[in-house]
Amino acid sequence: MQYVINLNRLFNNIKINGGFQPEIITSIFINIRKLIESKNENKKYKVLMLYCNWLAHSKLERESTGLLILENIMNIIFESINRSNIEEIVVKISQEFSFTNLYNEINELFDVNSISKLILDKSTWNTVIKIIIVNIDKVPINLNNNKQEYLRLFEKAKHANQINNNFLIPKSLYLTIDNGKVFWNIEMQELFTLTGPLVM
Repeated sequence: MQYVINLNRLFNNIKINGGFQPEIITSIFINIRKLIESKNENKKYKVLMLYCNWLAHSKLERESTGLLILENIMNIIFESINRSNIEEIVVKISQEFSFTNLYNEINELFDVNSISKLILDKSTWNTVIKIIIVNIDKVPINLNNNKQEYLRLFEKAKHANQINNNFLIPKSLYLTIDNGKVFWNIEMQELFTLTGPLVM
């Protein structure tokens, strides 16, 4: 299959020339997405498809896994509303970005299709993650333009007996880099933003 050939050729060039450049990472994920779509396996590789789409667009509004992350974050906020363990909340929200699942899904896809696993080597994986984060810096996953999904979460907040239903509904989320550190940012409907360090 052409996309498998393209990926192995990219990894071979990296071996010859050395180093992962941002444009090469982008090309790798473009070919990964095309491979998954050609095999109709979008649902099998949900986290991987999220990052493929995140890297390819200036914003995401109908990406199902991204919207699920927003809902999961809302649930974390629900559960934590009367607690004061900030570290626990930071860790739980960080886990929603699923870099471990991203690794596992790439590993499975490459296994099945006999693709070089150079990208998964311990010496390169952290570099790959850093390049991904730089490329999706400030690229939002938005809820508000998806009216049906917003209304569903509004009803969920309503049934949770919150005084202000909008208060706990995320509007968008995105990652930012500040002085070399990575932070998640969650814009809420009530025009304030929750920010915390991304725990890797």
